[in-house]
Amino acid sequence: MLRLLFFCLSILAVLSACSIEQPARLTFLHDGLEREYLYYAPKDLPDEAPLLLVFHGFTSSAETIMEYSDFNRLAAQHNFAVAYPQGTLDKKGNTFW
Repeated sequence: MLRLLFFCLSILAVLSACSIEQPARLTFLHDGLEREYLYYAPKDLPDEAPLLLVFHGFTSSAETIMEYSDFNRLAAQHNFAVAYPQGTLDKKGNTFW
């Protein structure tokens, strides 16, 4: 039990040392439809840094692809920004592009 507690505390210490900022939830208007996306930019991002667009799959979401793709961590390491657009809904309520 003590080994498990030590392991969990070690993981928390490493995660708390990481300074990855929270993504911003932003919107824009296109063809009369308000579109949403998540935007992540590391602290002190240089001017004219690259922007990576990451699209989720059918029925998924911007949040889901952001969580499992790990691009925010890579962006912090390599100085680029990431945008995760949210798809729209089809007639059955599924997200798509």
